[in-house]
Amino acid sequence: MQKDSRVALITQDSIVDMSSGWVDSTIGDETTSWGVIAVGGGMQINHSGTGVTVYVLDTGVGYHADLGGFNSSQVQRFNPNFYISNHVKYPANTVGCYAHATHVAGIIGAQTNGIGTKGINPGVPIVSVGTRTSPNGNPNLCSGGDTIDSYVIAGMDLIMQKIATSTSGKPGIVNISMNNSMGLYKYGQTLGNKLFVLSQPGLKYINGQLTAYSGAFVAQSAGKNYQDACNFAFDGFNHQGANIYDGIMVVGAIMSNGFPVQKPVSGNGFINFPYAGDGAGSNYGRCVDVWAPGNIIKSTWASTVSPYTQLSNVPYNNYVNLSGTSMAAPHIAGWQPILPKL
Repeated sequence: MQKDSRVALITQDSIVDMSSGWVDSTIGDETTSWGVIAVGGGMQINHSGTGVTVYVLDTGVGYHADLGGFNSSQVQRFNPNFYISNHVKYPANTVGCYAHATHVAGIIGAQTNGIGTKGINPGVPIVSVGTRTSPNGNPNLCSGGDTIDSYVIAGMDLIMQKIATSTSGKPGIVNISMNNSMGLYKYGQTLGNKLFVLSQPGLKYINGQLTAYSGAFVAQSAGKNYQDACNFAFDGFNHQGANIYDGIMVVGAIMSNGFPVQKPVSGNGFINFPYAGDGAGSNYGRCVDVWAPGNIIKSTWASTVSPYTQLSNVPYNNYVNLSGTSMAAPHIAGWQPILPKL
């Protein structure tokens, strides 16, 4: 056979190993989620003097032991919105009643401290920007209600201000785990245009003044509808879909075996009850830039008894598994500040 010109190489037969999925790893009382392992995160980095900040535009990150509790400067909290009671305007609480943002923040930066879980980039500075306003009976405790477009835009404006006034002069890193079923994140639409402005560097009017702005890298969830992501997330500059130029990365969700989360024959691909809404499966298509872990992801949470009542006067130490492209996007946002270290 070796003399046969049609034979390129002869080797001995061997057993082929089948690929297996990632699994969570627990050492002592601290679990590293399969998602963190899959993307190679969880390494300890000294963030002092780096000027790196990850902005979480979401419901409002709560106080949690794995995010430093009450006594840590890791998470700064803001909410540019307000609510009106008896014709008087009041500032909205910076902590959201719904702990969605807390779960997202934990994926990004839960600390390496021997408890709970660890994030992609443990201890990375986070700026939480809330997008809800309803006092839910007590404005001193949390902000509830719905997230509406104008609240999101106000949040983007605040993030641009923070980036522009940062002494580091570096671009921001922004996680947006939210979508719009009316297509308003498309380029040329209200939220899409604002998102593009947020991402692009240049001279911009910020707070009424022409200001040098360094831009931002944005990780946005693709959506959980098991439909074309272009109809729910940013669809690229001039509607061209995923590209390397607009600074916005739309993120789809994969399972621990590396396959996208798909809608099964019956039921949903994303199962979150009772802590969050279920979802059909990951959105897909030409507007998805990248795929990341987004199924059964363990991260920081508030009350496991009342998941929609996260109080601003309580430091929590609970954890739950959630699934969705909302969990996939922070794997990318958390990774972004690590890249220059490699």
